[in-house]
Amino acid sequence: FEGSDDGIVALMLRPSTNYILAVGTGNTALPGNEDSVFIAQYKTDGKLDTAFGVGGKAQIDYTAIAGATNIAPSHAALQPLANGKFLVAGSAKKTAEPGAGLGRFDVFVARFDSNGALDASFGVNGSAVFERSILTPNAYGEAMTVLPDGRILLAWHQDIDTDSHNRRLVLARLNANGSPDTSFGSGGTLTTTVNAYGVHAMAVQADGKILVTGGLNNRAFFTTRHLTDGTLDATFGVNGVASTPTWDQGGFIDGLANDIALQPDNRIVITGTTSYFN
Repeated sequence: FEGSDDGIVALMLRPSTNYILAVGTGNTALPGNEDSVFIAQYKTDGKLDTAFGVGGKAQIDYTAIAGATNIAPSHAALQPLANGKFLVAGSAKKTAEPGAGLGRFDVFVARFDSNGALDASFGVNGSAVFERSILTPNAYGEAMTVLPDGRILLAWHQDIDTDSHNRRLVLARLNANGSPDTSFGSGGTLTTTVNAYGVHAMAVQADGKILVTGGLNNRAFFTTRHLTDGTLDATFGVNGVASTPTWDQGGFIDGLANDIALQPDNRIVITGTTSYFN
């Protein structure tokens, strides 16, 4: 990718070609030399596909995402679509926002054509943005999946005040064209009571129930299960939340679940990382 803070955060295999699509972050030549999201496509031999973007790479122009001035590094998700197009979700910042100081992050979803060009027919000029309240500091989008009918499910963690320890798990659903699905939550968005430190992955069961996984502020992996309308499924875990503590009395161990998979017998497997401090 580009710059000093580059790195890949999501990968996808293109079914028609077996080419690898990668999404990552790095510094950009756009105004302010801020971080941005780049997309690269690699052939089966590991070389860049020069027919994709420019020389095999495409940059998300964050100025096209609702007037954003920056895209949060390490916060991005990638999903393929049946027609060869693909979705990228992440967080975009607008520094010009009144009262925002250095700016706050909103969650966005953008749709791209198979060649890496922004698809202007999706949402508003290619993207859908979930703007949080001016009183809410940040929202970071990292989990996304596409339902069989084409609707798009997203999950993220959102600060609820200036204390970074007070966060909430938020779910949202879009129609296939990028417009809010107003039958879900309130106007397409549902804020839960789960104090999520990070939200990294989601999956949908055969019965349509939604699983989301990440980390809790009390240093534990978490998995939530939601009914199709987004509300927590009280028959799962404790009031809809299953947690696996990663805290150790000999020190502090931060835990964050990074991925989730469903086995044929419907058991749930999550993977994640821990960090130890003493």
